[in-house]
Amino acid sequence: MEDELKNKINNFLKGRPVLYHESHVIYLLVEIRKLLDRQKGRNEQTPFPLIKFYCDWIVHTSKDKITSEIATIMREIDQSINGRIIKRKQKNIVIIDDENDPLEKFIGMAQLRLEMKIFFTKNNFILRLINEEKNWKLFVKLLKKILTDQPINKPIENIESFSFKNGGYVIKFTDTRGEYKVIDIY
Repeated sequence: MEDELKNKINNFLKGRPVLYHESHVIYLLVEIRKLLDRQKGRNEQTPFPLIKFYCDWIVHTSKDKITSEIATIMREIDQSINGRIIKRKQKNIVIIDDENDPLEKFIGMAQLRLEMKIFFTKNNFILRLINEEKNWKLFVKLLKKILTDQPINKPIENIESFSFKNGGYVIKFTDTRGEYKVIDIY
């Protein structure tokens, strides 16, 4: 059964040098999720928690079940934004200009790309989606479009929600910081 699923995914990737439609991204991530479930075995954690998270997120109107990996990412984002607000005294805007910024790694999906490269290599999938920059950028664009207005709710105590909105990002805090728009200039 696992080999059939791998063949199905590989054939899908072979037939689509570039994923041009949201339906392609959804299909691929749903099939990857099935494969992850088959590969992990009973009561084991997946070695690809971020892939699993995105596979789950695309099929929910909001993400309320928070994994430890997402909680960790959101804590890093919270600390990064808090420091930036103090230093730059910005009014409800966060500017990202560093590829190593925890927020950039999440919204730029660099961590997801790394996990997917390892997962694709492990399963002998074609790497064109991951390795070719234009393919990856289109995949990310489509994925963000799918996730628009599908917030991550209460990922940690200080963050009420994180969401993609109208091509941008919005973080609502539970504390006095309120709501911030994120601008990515990296």
